[in-house]
Amino acid sequence: MAFAQVSVGVDVERLPPASRAEPVSKTLHPEEQRELSALPEQERAEAFGRVWVRKEAFFKGLGTGLARGLERDYLGVLPHGAIQPPGWEISDVTMGTGFLAAVAVQRSETAD
Repeated sequence: MAFAQVSVGVDVERLPPASRAEPVSKTLHPEEQRELSALPEQERAEAFGRVWVRKEAFFKGLGTGLARGLERDYLGVLPHGAIQPPGWEISDVTMGTGFLAAVAVQRSETAD
């Protein structure tokens, strides 16, 4: 759970198996698809999981859920940090082995 005076979203997921990551990755933003394709095969499932939790946290913060569409927002798959959408701060959260997490917080200057 997360509590804030601005919109916030969190997501925690088990590291996905490659068999699940591969088909769903084709629905991501085109740049995220390119980033995943450029990675060695053994790194793709974790990178997919990373972008998945970023998107889930962001969409929860927006209040749209997955209806927003995975292809719409470019958040990046690489471990150096999420690409920041306007008005939001998205951060990866360190978890135990086998889990990935992210939190998305609306910047206060853009809050309603």
